[in-house]
Amino acid sequence: MEPIHKNNIDHDMRKLKRYERITIGVLCLIILVNLGVMLFLLFHQGTQDVFSSFLFPRLAASDPAGVQDGALPDTDPEELARRVQEKADEQKMSVHINSNPVFDAACKEGNIRIENPQNSYYHQQVKIYLEGEEEPVYESPVIKPNQYIEYCALSRQLPSGDHKAVAYFYALDPETGQTIGQAGAQITITVK
Repeated sequence: MEPIHKNNIDHDMRKLKRYERITIGVLCLIILVNLGVMLFLLFHQGTQDVFSSFLFPRLAASDPAGVQDGALPDTDPEELARRVQEKADEQKMSVHINSNPVFDAACKEGNIRIENPQNSYYHQQVKIYLEGEEEPVYESPVIKPNQYIEYCALSRQLPSGDHKAVAYFYALDPETGQTIGQAGAQITITVK
């Protein structure tokens, strides 16, 4: 065996220290480059979070909160349009009534022609009030979608002539029967 010389140990120690210095220098250089890039991004991208732009580049490319314009990439436009139309139909209430129903002298039969169309979501009930009165002259039963009332009788006899009135259509929730909303239509009731 060869004896260990002090010169060999000193040489190995110097070699190790040189590698340590090079490694520390490279690490410092990497840290400085990263800091420079982050400062550049901070000053050139406004108040956007620098770290999130590194971690989530797709998020940083749009809105800081992640909001993007348009529909999701996998959304079927026809399906989306169908769902939007369904929601719109649920909110829609169509009112159909004869604007000038004619009643016999006894007010026992008149061509009221109230219809709740098939595309309606809500059940309806109609109450007709003469102008200036608080008691209805007609109150329909509940009319479901795709049902109508062609003829009806008034609750009381009216004098012959034309009578201005308002027909109020009440939209009723099909499950609970509660009133959801209402719409009114001006009509003229003619009694012969």
